[in-house]
Amino acid sequence: MPELTVIIINYNSGGRLPHILEALSQQTYQDFDVLIYDNASEDGSEQVVAPEGVTTRIISSPENLGFAGGVMAAIKETDSEWVAVLNPDAYPEASWLTALTQAAKTYGENTILGSVQLRADIPQILDGLGDVYHISGTAWRGGFG
Repeated sequence: MPELTVIIINYNSGGRLPHILEALSQQTYQDFDVLIYDNASEDGSEQVVAPEGVTTRIISSPENLGFAGGVMAAIKETDSEWVAVLNPDAYPEASWLTALTQAAKTYGENTILGSVQLRADIPQILDGLGDVYHISGTAWRGGFG
């Protein structure tokens, strides 16, 4: 059993999955596997082939559970000590998992961590600082740009 499972919630992102799996194959931290939870995609995403050295499992849901529902369903399918959730349009740098696991070990076992997110097309600009939720229910991307 790997120490960490990277969970990717997929919905019709088959064209992006090879790129993200290639980025994961370059990780300096190696004690992980990948679980792609497919939310009833219709683009053939379940046919993606992982690069050599990346242990990948795909679970196909018969219905789209949404992002949060997919994450919760995927977590139930792993026994890893930690999980890292990665969007299918996020391409991690090679040191991403090393930095996350070091931070988790430093700050305790009940830690939730986030990563700096940069725009893929202009990497000098922040993609955002996370989601912001107003009491009215309105949500937006905090710190975008």
